[in-house]
Amino acid sequence: MKIFVKLSVILIFTLSLLYLPAYGQSKENGALDGKVYSDEQALPGVEVAIESLSLMGGKRVTITNAEGKYRFVALPMGEYAIEARLEGFNSIKKTGIKITVGKTVSVDFAMQLGKITENIEVTGSALIDVKDSQTAVTTLTNELIEHMPNSQTVSAIVNLAPGVTQDSAFGAHDYGVQYQIDGVDVSDPGLGSAYVFIDYGVVEEAQIMGIGAPAEYGGYTGIVFNTITKSGSNNFKGMFDSYIQANKWNAKNSDDPGLAPPKEAYYNAHLSMGGPFIKDKLWFFTAAQFLQRRRTITGYTGGESVYDQPRLFFKLTWQPNEDNRFNIFLHGDIYNGSNRGASAYTSPEAVRDQKSPEVAYNGSFLHIFSDATFFEAKFAGFISYYKLIPHMGYDTPGHFDRETQFSTVNSNTYYHSFRDHYQVNTALSHHAEDFIIGSHDFKFGLEGEYNPSKDEFGYPGGKFYYDNTGYPYAGSQGQYYMYQYDGYSTPSKSVRISGFAQDSWEISDRLKINPGIRFNYYRGILADPIGTIFKPKIAIEPRIGFTFDVFGDHSTALKAHWGRYCENLVTAKFSGLAPLPDLNGFLWGPIYNAWYGGNYGNEWVQVWALNFGAASTTVDDNLSMPYMDQFTVGIERELFKDLSVGVNFIYRVTKNFQDRVLTNGEFEPVTYIDSTTGRSYTVFSQTNDPGQNQYIITNPKKGGPYDIVGIDPKTTYKGLEFMINKKFSNNWTLLASYILSKATGNVDNWWNGRGFTAVGNSRMFTDPNNQINTEGRLTIDPTHMIKIQGSIILPWDVNFGFNYSYITGNTYNRWLRVSDEINQRAVNILADPAGSKYRYKAQSNLDVRLQKDFKLGARIKVGVLVDAFNLFNTGTITDIITDSGPEFGETVSIVYPRRFRVGLRIYF
Repeated sequence: MKIFVKLSVILIFTLSLLYLPAYGQSKENGALDGKVYSDEQALPGVEVAIESLSLMGGKRVTITNAEGKYRFVALPMGEYAIEARLEGFNSIKKTGIKITVGKTVSVDFAMQLGKITENIEVTGSALIDVKDSQTAVTTLTNELIEHMPNSQTVSAIVNLAPGVTQDSAFGAHDYGVQYQIDGVDVSDPGLGSAYVFIDYGVVEEAQIMGIGAPAEYGGYTGIVFNTITKSGSNNFKGMFDSYIQANKWNAKNSDDPGLAPPKEAYYNAHLSMGGPFIKDKLWFFTAAQFLQRRRTITGYTGGESVYDQPRLFFKLTWQPNEDNRFNIFLHGDIYNGSNRGASAYTSPEAVRDQKSPEVAYNGSFLHIFSDATFFEAKFAGFISYYKLIPHMGYDTPGHFDRETQFSTVNSNTYYHSFRDHYQVNTALSHHAEDFIIGSHDFKFGLEGEYNPSKDEFGYPGGKFYYDNTGYPYAGSQGQYYMYQYDGYSTPSKSVRISGFAQDSWEISDRLKINPGIRFNYYRGILADPIGTIFKPKIAIEPRIGFTFDVFGDHSTALKAHWGRYCENLVTAKFSGLAPLPDLNGFLWGPIYNAWYGGNYGNEWVQVWALNFGAASTTVDDNLSMPYMDQFTVGIERELFKDLSVGVNFIYRVTKNFQDRVLTNGEFEPVTYIDSTTGRSYTVFSQTNDPGQNQYIITNPKKGGPYDIVGIDPKTTYKGLEFMINKKFSNNWTLLASYILSKATGNVDNWWNGRGFTAVGNSRMFTDPNNQINTEGRLTIDPTHMIKIQGSIILPWDVNFGFNYSYITGNTYNRWLRVSDEINQRAVNILADPAGSKYRYKAQSNLDVRLQKDFKLGARIKVGVLVDAFNLFNTGTITDIITDSGPEFGETVSIVYPRRFRVGLRIYF
């Protein structure tokens, strides 16, 4: 590890010397460049000035170089005006230029001799980034975020983006999204899911990207979801935002009482304000929110399930001079809930309570050496825990009755997770003009990440009772079966060190090449005496792409990119290798006598013991990280002012999965007959003792050293995307997309799908039966995906916002239970090739918002709004019983019915 750190530092320092002290933009900022010319001849010495309310310190000025080029780097997002002046020529001013995160906007000026001043509105060229080979980048601006009907959950914004549904992006697993806030990863170090939940009202902009991303981005196989928080300005302003959703505003979309979803009530209040402490020097932004969700659960007698979510946010922006800028934010929230796990079959004492506080922080420093070079450094992270606490405490065991299906006495389990995350990112960007054919935007970076985590799980009182009041030999309290488990605590740590080098190479005014490479060093550490147990090889991620400005006027860009993207290391991959206690099974004495013969009285008799610990599992010394190879090609065209269209083809192959493999199992083929259809299947019975099984965490490959691996784990995605993007102007904005796609493979992309997950803990290679019929369509395989979101300001200051989606339903499968035919534990197998026979109906949904604004004086505006979700009250099925038998196909759940919210906003 020390050697790698030294090599990374030496590499970046050496490159920085070679290319002097890439990109004019970063994960928090954008950039602006262009060319000034007259009669197609470059104009040097032109004064170019920019202004924006987002720009601290007032106007910035630069002079065009010998080739008539200018550039402004590391610009805060916002709307800009830009003016070009040169004595003897007319002055030109362009306004309405929108700078968004991670994009370089190119604006050219054609000046003429004369003294006439022209003020020209921007023609829409700001829509197209002709320098970056990323395609399918979606920016959800504040105009959309603030005026669309929404769930008020920031992490849910990602599912608004094209190609994303159920947190699965372009065929990737539903934990493949990397969640960022202000350019720093804030995903769960344990599993990779969303973990930091900031106030919806502090979001200025959200960017969904990752298709053709440069080497600066890594640690994901889906997409990157970067949330940019609001900042203060030289003008004091604020907003109060509140809404209510009452229980009685929930409709009914099924006559089956068993399908009635919980009636939900929401209460939300948000207050934010920002402004200057010192004009042009020190700005602040702060926000407070209280959100409460109340659920009335059909058939549950213990009252409502109540979740309280208070949040606080504070941000400072300090610019002591034009060359240095500091940002820091602190976020804190508490997520406390009651009646977790409540249902019609749960008694009030058998639920759990939830306590989940967290504190997140982000500090960044930006130093601009010149209009060609700048340096960034960030330190960010969070400290949190998540507890599911048995309602009756930790000493009273829970009960589940097989006869009545009721959970009683106490919750049967408890769970605690502790997550800390610390991350440091540094990057040096430099523009080199006329260097080795053309100009270059170089960017070099070094990142470090450290994640202490701990998971705790167990049974209250160390026991869990599985009763059966209807069994003749059961005791007076239904004594039937008992599980005994002392519980576990698995502290673990993950470490990542990454370095990258990226170039945007401008070979000509119209052609840019984007080569890059990324290196990742990972380590997984358990408590002593085990120590460092997960030591994959250094992951190398090469990238190459190009962008071609088809007509040379920044209106049309042809882009292509190939790149390799490795997963990030999550503690779920190795925390289970810690020593764990045995799970013991006991049978009530009289029942044991009836089944097996004996002379036991009213006492518990141990019948088995199961060890989950690490004694039987090793880790491959040549382990490699899973990766996704991605190829994309697309074209984006500005049709007219502020509106662009794009077409992208996306091809992804994910492989080199890490998984647990049985190394010493011996099996023989036997026949299993499906009692429902009469079909016969060849299944496999273990001939050696399953109690002696040995496992290894490795990269399983067919034909490798382990005979049990009969398939190469792999997924493939092919998609064709059509997009329309209308930025906000003339009182309307629109984002529309259609994607035709196919997701196939044998490693499913849904956590609750086939039970074969891709985090290294699946059962696929622990028993050959788990590989039967796994090749086929993945669970989340939306053949057709249509999304249309927009906002229109109608006459009389009425804002109409809408969110429409049509998404092909998930695939599902019929499962067969195989037990009597095999010697090992029972297994479930797929009756047909995965996803080949059954699919849920497509979900079509429309959410709408109407907001009427009233102006009260010069500074105050009041808005009254109404949201309607699932406007047409559809009742599409989302889950059914998939176990083979007479109940196969019975509906378990449907989409939520129509519900309304009303809200009040005050802008001041």
